[in-house]
Amino acid sequence: MDTMKVHARVLDLLDSDGVPLPGRWFHDLATGSVTYGYASSPNTFKWDAEAVTSMARDTAQEPTSNAGRELLERWASIRRMLDELDDGDPDAVLVDHDAQETTLIWEERKVAVVIEHTGEREPSSASSTP
Repeated sequence: MDTMKVHARVLDLLDSDGVPLPGRWFHDLATGSVTYGYASSPNTFKWDAEAVTSMARDTAQEPTSNAGRELLERWASIRRMLDELDDGDPDAVLVDHDAQETTLIWEERKVAVVIEHTGEREPSSASSTP
């Protein structure tokens, strides 16, 4: 997914510059855009689908930061779980690094699945909120 590659790349860039990492990321899979923000600020930063595609194309390398690698490993694990469920892709993904959670959102079905990042095992259980 291009938005996750861009998310990991931005984490790498900010980490290498010593900038505090944004805690909240919103991946709009319907449009292909990605937005991030800090809990301490109302401001957000957004890339539209065209910018995401361009950035992802220019980001062929593997993530260099721990945060970037962990993000892509976590997403690969979630992706495997979604493939096993064979219930369709979510419309959006909210990654909250501060809360250590990933929320998968299916808008039409009005379902959100929250996956906690425990660091102990792959996500295997999730709670859903209608």
